[in-house]
Amino acid sequence: MSAFTSNEKEVFLLHVSGTLGEGVSGFPATTKFELHNNQYWEANILKADSIKKAAWISVGRPIGKYDNIYNKRDGIEFKIYRKKFIGDSLKFTIGWVRVEVIGKKIIKRIYNFPENASFQNADSWVEFILPAAKN
Repeated sequence: MSAFTSNEKEVFLLHVSGTLGEGVSGFPATTKFELHNNQYWEANILKADSIKKAAWISVGRPIGKYDNIYNKRDGIEFKIYRKKFIGDSLKFTIGWVRVEVIGKKIIKRIYNFPENASFQNADSWVEFILPAAKN
């Protein structure tokens, strides 16, 4: 999940997983988003391998634990169009969840960049200086 602001009033939350989603709020920023909402941005999504999925389901394995059917990727790439933001700078933070299965335990680890990022304000977020908008 990524959050961006270019005016300290409007926060765009961009979510990427099996589909794309976006939420818009002010501060404190919300983590709510709508699926399939991604105007002026795109990203590579997590896609299921249909053969692996069919095999998984055919042997009666629980659908909620079928991460192994997804085609693995090294990372998520975002393409965000300049017209998405106003002004000449942009602040952002990124958060992600890593789920590990250790024995019979499922451990969920939450990471943020920058590490001290908060959704209360953008004070600790990374700042980009944007190129001039093209008409």
